[in-house]
Amino acid sequence: MTSDSLAEILKGIRCYFDKALPVMLLYKLFVKLPELLAYVSIEEETLTRLQQKLTDFLKFLQKNHSTFFLSTYDSIKGVEGKGKGKDD
Repeated sequence: MTSDSLAEILKGIRCYFDKALPVMLLYKLFVKLPELLAYVSIEEETLTRLQQKLTDFLKFLQKNHSTFFLSTYDSIKGVEGKGKGKDD
């Protein structure tokens, strides 16, 4: 497998993510990726290298989670309820 093949696949994933971002978060893309790759005709060696690169990326995110992820998130109820209470 050439690095050109891997670069092309990663470029495609980046493009797909950019188009999917309004409706799909990054973690959902990674969950859906095996299903999406089932429609792609790529060599086994290329698929193995791609899987390793994606695994490396997920490990990087895990190691640096405090930089990229919040420790707490607003609940949907909390966000929707703002401005509707007696105290507002």
